[in-house]
Amino acid sequence: MISLKETKPRWVLVDGAIHAVSEFAHLKPRSRPEAFCPVCHDVVIFKLGEEKAHHYAHKPDVICAATQPETALHLNVKY
Repeated sequence: MISLKETKPRWVLVDGAIHAVSEFAHLKPRSRPEAFCPVCHDVVIFKLGEEKAHHYAHKPDVICAATQPETALHLNVKY
């Protein structure tokens, strides 16, 4: 069974390369690099708290396939 934590997008583009969002968890929020969605290439927001699985979010009103659970799961497995 697939857990919900695997349906959040967990891979970002930073400096043109794919990275797991967790790679930046040790950095303070203002020290984290600018990151982009690997699907739509919009700037994204790191979600690196302690309660939920690390992932990223698009800014409000952005429509992207990566925000759909099946697509996010596919990307997580692919990367």
